[in-house]
Amino acid sequence: MRRQGAPVVFTVLLLAIPLARADGWTGLVDRVSDGDTLWVSRVDDPGRRVKLRLADVDAPESCQPGGPEATQALRVHVLGREVKVRPLGRDTYRRVLARVEVEGQDLGAWLVRQGHAWSVAKDGRRGGAYLKEEREARASRLGLHGQPDPMRPAVFRRWHGPC
Repeated sequence: MRRQGAPVVFTVLLLAIPLARADGWTGLVDRVSDGDTLWVSRVDDPGRRVKLRLADVDAPESCQPGGPEATQALRVHVLGREVKVRPLGRDTYRRVLARVEVEGQDLGAWLVRQGHAWSVAKDGRRGGAYLKEEREARASRLGLHGQPDPMRPAVFRRWHGPC
């Protein structure tokens, strides 16, 4: 009877390992590639840099109107700062998709609220987790929403390709 409990305990412990990591990890932002991509050096694994793509947002391409401004805003806001990273998976370019917080503030929500990115659903369509923030930025005509007809990055990439 006693031996039957061991596999159950072992299985429960194995299942608990991913749960322990669900909170994510901490790192320092040491590079910002564009308005929704950054490089973070892990605090728990010195020397390991991870390329992150912010989940549920799409910032203008660097050669697109609003792109340099989005990159600069992100750079000023997080470069050299400690962030909390919650990985969600990988994108088609093998970057880690993640929710990122700086001082408890969701970075994706901040970008969209400032008008430097659009909120997108997981399938890349309109909507998504930050739709409320996008509506507020549009109403206030902040950032790219101050342009007469800003082009979504997905449309820009279809028409022009990547920068």
